[in-house]
Amino acid sequence: MLFKYIISVLIIFTGFSCAQENIIPPETVLKAFQELYPDAENVEWEKEGDNFEAEFFEDGNEVSVEFNAQGKLLEVENEENEQMESEQNETDDNNDDDDDD
Repeated sequence: MLFKYIISVLIIFTGFSCAQENIIPPETVLKAFQELYPDAENVEWEKEGDNFEAEFFEDGNEVSVEFNAQGKLLEVENEENEQMESEQNETDDNNDDDDDD
């Protein structure tokens, strides 16, 4: 009986987590997004706590942005930034190795 209860609870929570994807954000968020990214393609919205995250493509790059409910941009992530950060970390690591001499 306990096993059935646990499975039921897991199914319910899985349903709630999936329900947070492909939502429609408030008009203030949509307006702010459209002003910043008018050429965005294939936009998918998700709810992240109290905030709204859009994942989309722009100029062939995958981009993820997060807004609060008032339409303020909180975070931007894209493939170019991640690649630049990775290259910077490698450079920093190489510089650290040079300091050991």
